[in-house]
Amino acid sequence: YMLRWKLNDETFKRLVAVPVNRRNYAKTLIEGFGGVMETYHFAIGEYDGFSISTFPNPTSMYACLMRGLSTGAFDRFETTLLLSPEEAEQAMLRAGQTQVDYRALNV
Repeated sequence: YMLRWKLNDETFKRLVAVPVNRRNYAKTLIEGFGGVMETYHFAIGEYDGFSISTFPNPTSMYACLMRGLSTGAFDRFETTLLLSPEEAEQAMLRAGQTQVDYRALNV
């Protein structure tokens, strides 16, 4: 999963007043739900940071997201499921081989 977050103004005020490397805190949160944090970065742009992390299942990831949001430190905390190139290729193969009667709506 790609985790992305936007900190709120109060969190920025606290980080400016008491600078701290938040990587270990994020790692503890992710590992608390059975995840593994592979990367952790602050960012400049739409999001203030992101992480690439794995979780044993979507429920664990969602519980982690909910716990992070419950702290009140974030304006936004989003996740994106990432696929390896091999997983994407398997999806492409399945899409091409599966016969489903689905078509666009003609209005």
